[in-house]
Amino acid sequence: MKKVLRFKYVTRNVRGLGEEAEGLDKTLEENNIKISVITESQKKLQGTKEAENYMVIYSGVNRYTRGQSGLMIWIQKSISNKI
Repeated sequence: MKKVLRFKYVTRNVRGLGEEAEGLDKTLEENNIKISVITESQKKLQGTKEAENYMVIYSGVNRYTRGQSGLMIWIQKSISNKI
C-alpha cells in the first residue's frame, strides 16, 4: 500500500511583511504548518533564503520600484527536499 503524506498548509495576505518575517518562522513552526503562501509581501527582487525552520522562496518587484505585490512560499525544511 502506498503511503500518503498529509500536512497542514496556510495562505495569508499580509499587505507587507515588514518586521513580521522573523516571527512568522516561529508561528508557523508552533502550528506545525508545512507550507505557507504569503501574498502581498511587498518583497523586492527574487530568490531564496533560509529561515530557522523554513526554506523561503520569494518573488517581487525590481529594486527600483516601490514595494508592492510580492509572493513568498515558506516550506518547512523537513519536507523541502521532497518538493
